[in-house]
Amino acid sequence: MANENQPFPKKRPWQWLIGGGLLLLAGALVHEALMVVGSGATLAYLVVGTLIGGLLVTLVRERRLRRMAEGERNAAEATLARVEQQQEALTTLNQHFINAQSEREITEALLDFIPRITEVAGVSFVPFDERERPVAAVSRGPLSSAAMDVWTEYLARPEARHRCQACEVEHSLADTRCPLTPPPSLEGLEGVREMHCQRLWCGSRQVGMITLYRYTDEPLPREISHLLDTVLAEAALRMDNLRLRRQEREAWGRLQTWRRQQDAQPLENVLLENILHIFDADFAFILLPAEGDESLHIAVLGRAPDQMRTFADGFLRSVRQTAEPVLVGNVEGLRMDKGQEGVTLLAAPLRLSDESSLGAVLVGGYPPLEFTRRHVDLMRTVAGQTALLVQNARLLPRLEHRIIRTERARLAREIHDGLAQTLGFLKLQAAQMRTFLKRGDTSRLTEALETWYATVSEAYLDVRDALDGLRLTASEGTLSYWLFQIAEEFETAAGLTVETEGLEMLDTLPPEIQIQVVRIAQEALTNVRKHAQASAVRLRAAHSLPGVLSLAICDDGRGFSPQEADVVSRHGLEGMKERAELLGADFQVVSQPGEGTCVQVRIPFKEASRA
Repeated sequence: MANENQPFPKKRPWQWLIGGGLLLLAGALVHEALMVVGSGATLAYLVVGTLIGGLLVTLVRERRLRRMAEGERNAAEATLARVEQQQEALTTLNQHFINAQSEREITEALLDFIPRITEVAGVSFVPFDERERPVAAVSRGPLSSAAMDVWTEYLARPEARHRCQACEVEHSLADTRCPLTPPPSLEGLEGVREMHCQRLWCGSRQVGMITLYRYTDEPLPREISHLLDTVLAEAALRMDNLRLRRQEREAWGRLQTWRRQQDAQPLENVLLENILHIFDADFAFILLPAEGDESLHIAVLGRAPDQMRTFADGFLRSVRQTAEPVLVGNVEGLRMDKGQEGVTLLAAPLRLSDESSLGAVLVGGYPPLEFTRRHVDLMRTVAGQTALLVQNARLLPRLEHRIIRTERARLAREIHDGLAQTLGFLKLQAAQMRTFLKRGDTSRLTEALETWYATVSEAYLDVRDALDGLRLTASEGTLSYWLFQIAEEFETAAGLTVETEGLEMLDTLPPEIQIQVVRIAQEALTNVRKHAQASAVRLRAAHSLPGVLSLAICDDGRGFSPQEADVVSRHGLEGMKERAELLGADFQVVSQPGEGTCVQVRIPFKEASRA
């Protein structure tokens, strides 16, 4: 390939000898002719010779240009073949990711993928456990299991771990002092000159390290490194999706266990035991709707008269419709023994804060037990707390399931909008590049390759944004801390400065609201980076109204008109609006062509929550 790109191709010695001999023979013939003919014929020979010489020069030049064009064509074909190979490898990898049922299968697919996109002596993956300690490695290539055991033990050393965690170079040459430099005792890595490592994150946890072993001193090409970044980020999303599915199964298992425990000792029994203890009563009844339907069922605990159950069912259904406790003394016909006075009953509806009634509760006792006004006030309080306990116990499993489903839907949406769409676009670009190559249009082919590279780089940034969303939990830092982190990462990715103001006042919001606010800010900044063409960005928090906190993300970019709103809404605005609606917040987008865009979220909050 290198020889074909030289201005003049190198000739073999015998070709030079034949060419020189022919030139000498031609010179001798011309000399003889000039000696025989006159000056007129001499002039004719000179003219003909000049024309023939010019023709020969033209032929040589055409041959050289042909060879150069052929070299460029071969280079373009090689580039296209490499792009198609990477495209095919990405398609295969994505299929493996879709079908993977475990993190191990994702790891195996990664190790099979890397040798298909770049030349390596070998590749290994060292998984980390829950405490981020290296465990048994998996490898591809001429790397023995004994060598990998030594390598895993080597990475487990504190000095190597600490230096690796602080490393920003991500590659090591054999003559450097990087902890990734192979130790002399590591057999199977002879001849390896460069090692490229990249950490794999799953949420906020480091789950392993991918290491590429190479026989060259040159660092990994930038486009391959960026492609690897994108693929590893996608793998992390897939792993986190599997983790969420596993958590969903575990949550479902816990729910089933909880329900079995409830069957063994129903919630009603627990409540009745406490109510009996509070009132020092002889028996207690509770009327509640059956879970899953509106039918009412009654539970009893204690020494109640035989005829009490039938009476209590109708009595509690009536009390359920009232608003206050009901006290009834010496109920005729309800006595344990003949000659004994009737029982004393105290009942109250189980009402929630919205005045809806879940059921009713009743306590009763035999003489000399009597209920006073103090007991009535106590029953009002106990009934209210009991209603809350019943409601929370029944809402908790639904809430857990809803949270899991919501997070899975978010992950699925971000994965679908990430690698899947990027692969489809890259496939179309590869088809275009093949067409340009057949036409010999090298300029448009080069332009298409640049677009291909830019698309992969953009996908990498999108996946990084998704990973940042996965790392958010209610217990990790304050809201302002996360907003500052997001602004800093945006500055690095977009090359713009973000001005911040008043973000600390958002720290008073509840954790579940803070997470949604952070993700709204993430999506807004992603829109700025991808669509705004801005030169300045501002994040500002303020008390816009009493009891209302606002966050504004504004840029000085190109903006858009109301007629373009439907198109722009596909760029994350719908997602931000949905999150704001979950918070009961007001969401507005203010924009005009040429005057930038401002995304505003106004969040209502209770002043007491700021304490």
